[in-house]
Amino acid sequence: MNLRIPPWFFGLFLPVLQFCCHPFSAYQLQDENGPLGALDLTELIGVPLPPSVSFVTGFEGYPAYSFGPDANVGRLAKSFIPDPFYYDFAVTVTAKPTTHRGGVLFAITDAYQKIVHLGVALSEVEDGSQRVVLYYTDQATRGRTQEAASFKMGDLTGRWARFTLTVQGPEVRLYMDCEEYHRVAFNRSPRPLTFEAGSGIFVGNAGGTGLTKFVGSIQQLVLKSDPTAPDDQCEEDDPYASGYGSGDSTYEDMEGVGEVKKFVEKIVYTVVCTHTYTL
Repeated sequence: MNLRIPPWFFGLFLPVLQFCCHPFSAYQLQDENGPLGALDLTELIGVPLPPSVSFVTGFEGYPAYSFGPDANVGRLAKSFIPDPFYYDFAVTVTAKPTTHRGGVLFAITDAYQKIVHLGVALSEVEDGSQRVVLYYTDQATRGRTQEAASFKMGDLTGRWARFTLTVQGPEVRLYMDCEEYHRVAFNRSPRPLTFEAGSGIFVGNAGGTGLTKFVGSIQQLVLKSDPTAPDDQCEEDDPYASGYGSGDSTYEDMEGVGEVKKFVEKIVYTVVCTHTYTL
């Protein structure tokens, strides 16, 4: 049988090689105009995949990562996040929870994993709805994790949620379907967030903080330094167009996905990665 490789294969494989085998962080990447200012947090997952994390077919047939209840993805924040952090920024998400408990999509914690400096989570479903929550704990309020903003949405369980949060000046805004959905006032320090040397960054959980782990699929999780930049989810013909999606779209070439996954893992296992991180 001839193995048909889905079109997304090379888009999946090349970032893995770049992330695994080059000694620089995402925010250090440069283009001819300077820093890219975009951090793809799914790069933290790595290959081979950690326990309880697997490849799945995502929205519009593009690849996504499935997080089980025992998934634990994290590393030192200084290996990936600029310090100080962007004062204004955007978070773009494409994710599908599979339980009513919601959970943390990503979090940057203090060195003791007691406080979330920055993070985004989905609340537990209550009365048929749940909230998108932004955690932002600055120097003035570091005694405990601060919920800076939340936005009420429908029950997202089993559905692809695609949205962008922007933090700019004294406001946090939620965008869906490429339009502003809601905004709330945001009181914070005039200084950007800074992180301790031992701070951790986590995907699908918040370390030892006790916040609920996310169980479901994550396809897109990007931090951007410019909240006014064009949203990837709004680009013409972009598969991540904002809003809701029900179920899983199946790509026409996905009959060989199991073999492709084995092929990816076989190749990547031959790559020697010399830099590892522990929290």
